[in-house]
Amino acid sequence: LFRSRADMVVFDVDGTLCDSMQAIYAAVNEMGPRLGFAPISEARYRQLRGMSIRQIQQALGLSTWKLLRLSRHVRSALLRRAAAMQPFPGVLEQVRSLHQAGYRLAIVSSNQRANIELFLRAHGLDGFLRSGDGGEGGTRRPHDLPRRHRHAGGEPAAARHPALRP
Repeated sequence: LFRSRADMVVFDVDGTLCDSMQAIYAAVNEMGPRLGFAPISEARYRQLRGMSIRQIQQALGLSTWKLLRLSRHVRSALLRRAAAMQPFPGVLEQVRSLHQAGYRLAIVSSNQRANIELFLRAHGLDGFLRSGDGGEGGTRRPHDLPRRHRHAGGEPAAARHPALRP
């Protein structure tokens, strides 16, 4: 059986390259009183992270417009904090190692492009990773990766993501 080596490695930012959980958690709790919900515990926040947007909306008792306000506030807060957020231990070394080994590196994220670029620049990764489709049309859907990989000049079959099964 012949297997080709992946020539592109695709990363998400939040929770993969960047430890942004505390920044998002703080932003949600900053906005909570203005939207009519009490600050949430870290344990509750972890539960919410595993829910769909509709489930979060119901769990917090938010109308659609309040959910949109919360989303805008979190994005704005991340932009203010992006450069100060820290990568997970060992991530910088791994990214540089993959780059030196000849892999093309890319990001597919639901985070805004400006946030991604600030984080990458702050940690000297702006020359290594191609900041693809953040925010305004970003995707976290692994099935989109072959198309995006082809757009970046690679072979679709060579795109790899941990959520894709061989």
